Amino acid sequence: MGKKTLGPALTLVALLVLLLAVNLVASVGTHRAQVDLTEEKLYTLADGSQTLLDELGGPVTLKLFYSRTAAADIPQLRQYADRVLQLLRQYQAGSGGKVTLEQYEPRPDTEVEEWAVQYGLQAISAPGQFGGEELYLGLVAVNELGSEQVLPFLSPQREEFLEYDITRAIAGVRQGVRKVIGVLSPLDVTGEDANPMAAMSGMPQGQPWALVSELRQQYEVRNVAVDASEIDPAIDLLLVIHPRDLGDSTRYALDQYLLAGGRLAVFVDPLNLYEQQNFPSADFQARFQARFDSDLPDLLKAWGVELEPGKIAADLDLGTQVRAGQRVVLHPAFITLGPEQCNQEEIASAGLESLLVAHAGILREVEGKTPEGITHTVLLHTGPRAGLVDAMQLKFGTDPDQLRRDVKPGDAPLTLAMKISGSFPSAFPSGAPVGKEGDAQAAPAKPHLAQSAKDSTVLVVADVDLLTDDFSVRRQNLLGQTLLMMLNDNLAFVGNSAEVLAGGQALASLRTRGKSARPFTLVDQLEREADEKWRGVEADLLAKQQETSRRLQALEQGKDEQNRALLSPSQVEEIQNFREELAANKKKLREVRRNLRQDIENLGWRLKLLNIALVPALVLLAGFGPLLWRQLRPGSRA
Repeated sequence: MGKKTLGPALTLVALLVLLLAVNLVASVGTHRAQVDLTEEKLYTLADGSQTLLDELGGPVTLKLFYSRTAAADIPQLRQYADRVLQLLRQYQAGSGGKVTLEQYEPRPDTEVEEWAVQYGLQAISAPGQFGGEELYLGLVAVNELGSEQVLPFLSPQREEFLEYDITRAIAGVRQGVRKVIGVLSPLDVTGEDANPMAAMSGMPQGQPWALVSELRQQYEVRNVAVDASEIDPAIDLLLVIHPRDLGDSTRYALDQYLLAGGRLAVFVDPLNLYEQQNFPSADFQARFQARFDSDLPDLLKAWGVELEPGKIAADLDLGTQVRAGQRVVLHPAFITLGPEQCNQEEIASAGLESLLVAHAGILREVEGKTPEGITHTVLLHTGPRAGLVDAMQLKFGTDPDQLRRDVKPGDAPLTLAMKISGSFPSAFPSGAPVGKEGDAQAAPAKPHLAQSAKDSTVLVVADVDLLTDDFSVRRQNLLGQTLLMMLNDNLAFVGNSAEVLAGGQALASLRTRGKSARPFTLVDQLEREADEKWRGVEADLLAKQQETSRRLQALEQGKDEQNRALLSPSQVEEIQNFREELAANKKKLREVRRNLRQDIENLGWRLKLLNIALVPALVLLAGFGPLLWRQLRPGSRA
């Protein structure tokens, strides 16, 4: 009987030991064989990043500078640095040998630290390092020609954008040619007088908008004529600013450019304040008949959206202070957007603090008309207490207080800017528009595209004034040089959008990823308890320091003038006591930190034991338990 029942028990024990051994070996020796079980696939490259790697034409080296020793006492940073390293290994693994990962630890007074400084990496002071050792966590991407992109410090506060930042750095060294941004506008945005409508308008000319000056630091900026019948495919991003009354051939050119893989940023406006203020004639009748609006209704409709005709957004909560005569009042149609009105999950709008829009329009999805495969993502919106006002009411000015009384707020935010992505249908389903008799531009040079050759992205913004200098920058002259002082994040929004869109669909398709850190109540409790101890010790130390200073002051006042530079025995003893107290308290601080780390490490070992041994054991018991019970129960037979 004993032998019969002992066999299954020994078999179960052997299986448990074998499973434990396999788990231990797997956890220690096969760290490169990974399965990403995180909720948001944090350790798996997004499709856009993989596409970029597939398109790499030459080798790229990623140099990670990480102060591992200095970060030893910072568990959160160690965890984040581990995520960075694991993600970089995914880039290396997915590149087919085109991406090489190098790791460096910049210790003080070493050659590696000099390299970090030369690359322009930023260092922070490591907490708890009394010697002042600096901590680096930066990345440098370098191609075979020596071109480089630097991420000075990979901050955990920017963890959602980690993959985007790395992919952008790789894209930046993928080729040496600068990206090209085209500008199509009846306004003289670039200061080159290329558009006849701008030259005849009487508006300011010859000086580029600050928007263009900023873009030229990173891109090649080209003018595109407002009557263009074809868009150069070499343009990586086309800014269409205030497109009023564009001809059929130009709108068709925009349509085909997009369907061929181009990317558009379209800025329309129900009432362009810049154009209105710079109108060349003071004649009331001429101003009354003039139009200051712009739209692309047929293209927007093909994309599943529309600009609310003749309407302007007014927000009762987000109005901006303006001067009206001798008063300063809140103008509900001059809307200041904060972080809550910016989509924090999108690269273009995340992290923005303040934007100013004036006489902005409202974008709406055309109900039931969104083409299959098209997605709409709101980037900027008003607050919930916003309503619509007639553009005609504001065309000739109105009292802001009266305007506030006229606004009928709704119960939901209004959309001011939107990203549209996917496979676009043509806004000209019947093919190229038939030109008028004698129109040399009527015949298309290329076959008609009825559907996008590949996915693309369009940005639509219902305001033009946010791009102008008056609403974005202040120009200051310093020693003969003009400096641009940013008033808000208007140009940062456009710059972010340009970076995403001009970087290609790989960057445009990337969204923010989640954070690797997840709430862990037990660890949080341990840290809170240690923090309370730390703060208590720190408070005691400060109190003793203040008391010692008070005593020293009292002793100092009792000294005679001739011996003021000498220390009395009581002062020497007091200072010595203070130093001893200081040393003791520093020791206590170190003990608190050590105990905190020990508690967390012990907890980690318990969790590893649960994962490696207990959980598999429970699985085995669930499978072999019934068999073992049948073998061990009284009266059972072999």
